[in-house]
Amino acid sequence: MTDRIKTEIQPTLIQMMIYPIKSLDGKIVNSSQISSGGTLEFDRRWAIVDDRGKVVNAKRTAKIHQLRSQFDLVGIGSQLEHQSVISLQTMDDHTTYTFCLTTELTALAKWLSQFFGFPVSLIENAVTGFPDDLNAYGPTIVSTATLETVCDWFPNLDLAEVRRRFRTNLELSGVPAFWEDRLFGAPEDVVNFQLGNVQFHGINPCQRCIDPNTSRLSQKQVD
Repeated sequence: MTDRIKTEIQPTLIQMMIYPIKSLDGKIVNSSQISSGGTLEFDRRWAIVDDRGKVVNAKRTAKIHQLRSQFDLVGIGSQLEHQSVISLQTMDDHTTYTFCLTTELTALAKWLSQFFGFPVSLIENAVTGFPDDLNAYGPTIVSTATLETVCDWFPNLDLAEVRRRFRTNLELSGVPAFWEDRLFGAPEDVVNFQLGNVQFHGINPCQRCIDPNTSRLSQKQVD
């Protein structure tokens, strides 16, 4: 860790999440490979777009917050990838709808179109995925203390919901709120730091909506 962020504080990675479909719920994973495009494998590999090719997200329609999704990514990185599925429920319908992510994307798009009330399709990028920052790929990082502080600001949101609104890849414990602000500098300034045996390069903040009641917040991006 560089002198700039070297302290007695011991950051610990407590959770790693990937978000196979951009803007939907994530999946906790114990490990992940880095894709050739520099992102966590399967993170935001698919995106929901409208008939003009624009991404459908919470900034455009709050109905996304009514969706709950679970992913069974069987055989990531193996020949069993075709068995990966998504299971969907809505907050007013506890019926579970399941779709294969490689053979039933058309059916999934039809279901989502009916849910949103306008036509959508799914696009895929297995190399870089569809990151929020198109100029700087890589996993995002935030501390549990930061998320808990946001809960204090917005009492109607619990920790699970704030995590869902942030959609951050890496979550750290053992550090104070907003400690992750140390992990980036001026443009073109790379901040090197280490978690366990893994070396990271902090490059820039990944902006979020300032009001988590309507969308998402701010997190830090690394590669």
